[in-house]
Amino acid sequence: MSRTAPILILTAAAGDGHRSAARSLEKACAALGVPSVLVDALDLAPRWFRLWFQGGYEGLVRHAPSLWGSLYRRSDRPGLFYAIQTGLDLLCLGRMERLIRQIDPDWALCVHSVAQPRLARIRRRLRRPGMAVVITDLHPHRMWLRGEPDRFFVPAARTLELLDKRLPGSGERTQVTGIPIDPECGALPPRAAVRRQLGLAESGRRILVMAGGIGAGPLPDVLRALADLPDPTDLDVVCGRNPHALRACRTAMDRARSASPRITVHGYVPHERFLRHLAAADLIVGKPGGITLSEALALGVPLVVYRPLSIPGQEDDNGAYLDEIGAGAAAGNRQELRDLIQAILGDETRLMTMAAAARAAGRPDAAAAIITAICGADRQGMGRRGPSGSR
Repeated sequence: MSRTAPILILTAAAGDGHRSAARSLEKACAALGVPSVLVDALDLAPRWFRLWFQGGYEGLVRHAPSLWGSLYRRSDRPGLFYAIQTGLDLLCLGRMERLIRQIDPDWALCVHSVAQPRLARIRRRLRRPGMAVVITDLHPHRMWLRGEPDRFFVPAARTLELLDKRLPGSGERTQVTGIPIDPECGALPPRAAVRRQLGLAESGRRILVMAGGIGAGPLPDVLRALADLPDPTDLDVVCGRNPHALRACRTAMDRARSASPRITVHGYVPHERFLRHLAAADLIVGKPGGITLSEALALGVPLVVYRPLSIPGQEDDNGAYLDEIGAGAAAGNRQELRDLIQAILGDETRLMTMAAAARAAGRPDAAAAIITAICGADRQGMGRRGPSGSR
């Protein structure tokens, strides 16, 4: 695609999902020959705001998830929490205008909502760039609606429908693309070949247990619940950036001496390699973050949600979507989890049906679809001043 002005991709280092989606969009731009600039919006803020925003999120998710869930729900409606967050986002990203003037993009893609209030003010003054919002969870939280975006890209039809109810008229400028994931998801070989690449046995069941990059939640409980599943079932446990979970899982593995040869415990795994661990699995047990969910669907791997691992709020809605499309199930405690996994693995038809449902809902080309749509909007004259020409 011929293009001179870059696309500005704005993300934020709060959890791993937004950054992963932004990098996937950057890769799609490169593959399509579209210039792009990827910026962490928090780099434009004072240090205290970055530490508060990033550290506060990860701290709440790790140590007070129910409080995070309450804040998430309260900020999803007009009121004090919404107003405070919007005011801080607007106040603390004052350096963004200089960035916009330097890069001079036709479009800014917001892969995290933090940039939207300040970007809206800049657009009113400069009458550019176009603003597109890439929603990275199934629920269109009110934070995503700020700033009069020109375009929305959403994970699923249910997201579009709810967005149009919350922001009447937005359906006309919304496209269902899926959440942007690494294009490699669409290029990985079949499961048996991936297992050979990883040096794993090609036969037998394999379960990937994970809790996202942060690694929050009771991962050792999952390991204890599943450690003595009937042979041949291998457990692949990824603890993320959580040394405490890594130590606890290794201790639990050592205690399950008879089962330990079938259990592998990792700390943080680079994303490219993690995709191979995911593709090698028959089933995932973990939390339904937007990126993990989308990667699992693209690879046709069903996801069993262990609710104590999930982040209250956005992941409640993500898990409900998995259940709705038949690509997942959920358990609330160790016994429920064990019974559910045994039931799924003991029913080949059920497992295959869930895998087929996942694959049918997968959108491995979401990132390319978004960039292609943005370039198409340019040809329609929507880039510089937005669809109305008045911003």
